[in-house]
Amino acid sequence: MSNLLTTLREAVSTPAAQLEDVMGERCTLRARAEQALYHAGDPSDGVYVLTSGYARAYVGEGTTSRTTLLVRAPAILGDRDVLANCTARDTVRLVTPSRLMTISREEFIREWEGSSQLRSWLTDDLARRYATTIRWIELDSLNLVERLSRLLRVLETPAPSIDVLASMLGLSRRSIFRALAELRERGNEEVSAVSEGHDEEHALVHSLATERQLGTDFAIEPLEETDSSGSGNAFEASAVDGRNAASASL
Repeated sequence: MSNLLTTLREAVSTPAAQLEDVMGERCTLRARAEQALYHAGDPSDGVYVLTSGYARAYVGEGTTSRTTLLVRAPAILGDRDVLANCTARDTVRLVTPSRLMTISREEFIREWEGSSQLRSWLTDDLARRYATTIRWIELDSLNLVERLSRLLRVLETPAPSIDVLASMLGLSRRSIFRALAELRERGNEEVSAVSEGHDEEHALVHSLATERQLGTDFAIEPLEETDSSGSGNAFEASAVDGRNAASASL
């Protein structure tokens, strides 16, 4: 059986909280938040298995960039371009500190060609990643408040910091803070109405593991702005999802 397929199956069957510990010894890369795995146009010379954290694929740069894929561990990256025998079409950057396994192009192709089960597994995963990319394209037609509302609904609790949310959407921290403030001002009814009728919102975050269904009712708690001596302004916002509190702070 394919070694890679065995690894992927183990990653999927391992509880998320234990994934990094179980896979850690096999990880060859420990990456910091905002570290790029590869840039658009780079040679496709490796495949990555994300065993902890989030990664974002995007095109363009800075605040004009557009997210094409957001993945949560466990996930695989880079295989599409290796299989297509082309240079990288997106830039992939880690959103959070992460651990990854690296697989050379040659090793990956050898496993792909030698295992029909691996080909079936990854073909299905590539199709689901494509569906996620379509969701992000659709999201681009919405205003920032609606985009952020839908993203918050599918992230774990507690929610990521404003820095992480800004990285996921390719926007400034100030823009995210203002969008969170507007969500609070809209109130629960308007916020709930934004996502009404969108059963496939979970596709905004892709993972090899089955996506976890989250509750659909949440409220935005008041935001506070304080001035602490020597440290500049501090902002805090929180979104509450049923019994869990999701907080974002800067």
